[in-house]
Amino acid sequence: MASSKDFEKLWKRYQDEVQSTGKSIVTFCQENGIVYAQFEKWYKKKSTPTEKGPSIVPIEVTDFPSEAERPRQESPRNPNQDPMWIRSFTIQFRNGLEIRHQNISYSSLASLVKKMEGLC
Repeated sequence: MASSKDFEKLWKRYQDEVQSTGKSIVTFCQENGIVYAQFEKWYKKKSTPTEKGPSIVPIEVTDFPSEAERPRQESPRNPNQDPMWIRSFTIQFRNGLEIRHQNISYSSLASLVKKMEGLC
């Protein structure tokens, strides 16, 4: 079984060298002979907040289309419809879980994030 220092080094290496490639921490652990369940247990213990409540982290928006690249749309027929659409997005959780979605309205994405906050 790996030690806490081993997990710390693995996590740092993952963040520095691999995370930006899109490879999940689960795959990275497997490739390095680490049982992911053990890593996850270490990670949860290390990052357990002392306060109750959701833990929100900043997000980074990449590849946002310019005004000229956005598709021209008619006015929404329904005032609840959102004319702004997101081509695709990926939410990657620290435990390796990923949520990917394509062609979603901004309001639907906002609703999804609001629901996910309740899970934190």
